[in-house]
Amino acid sequence: MADDLSQLTQLTATTQTTNTITKAQREEVEALFNLVDTDGSGEIDEDELEELFALVGVDVSPEEISEVMREADADGSGEIDREEFAEVMLALPPCRHSPNEVLRCFRLLAGPRAPRNGRMEHAQLIHALVNLGRGRCAPAEAKALAEQLKPRKDGTVAYARFLA
Repeated sequence: MADDLSQLTQLTATTQTTNTITKAQREEVEALFNLVDTDGSGEIDEDELEELFALVGVDVSPEEISEVMREADADGSGEIDREEFAEVMLALPPCRHSPNEVLRCFRLLAGPRAPRNGRMEHAQLIHALVNLGRGRCAPAEAKALAEQLKPRKDGTVAYARFLA
């Protein structure tokens, strides 16, 4: 964990933004920033950063949170603005999971009674995000995350959206 944290905190020094960033990547980073910026201030403070780590299941000490904040906060304002956040996030290596791993997670979130038709109820996904795991989401966060998968007209989310 310390190695992962060290890598994350060193990213701002080695980030090289290029013109190869796609519109989809920019939109994804913006959506993530908006989820983390829970007070809507346009900046991420230490409490919001701590919530982000908890959401993804990473246990960090207050000292580690402060260290990450110092490294990501390029202008020294005490908060991470959109540009600083994007710089760090776009420097991270892409997180890719095999289709089997994604399917396993999809089925876990869908629940044992879900039909095996490659879909789950949108409401079930929100329920799972709010109630399962260590990094449980607040209802508003869960709804925002689930909406990113663009539910179908029948109220379901397709497995194929998880792979996108």
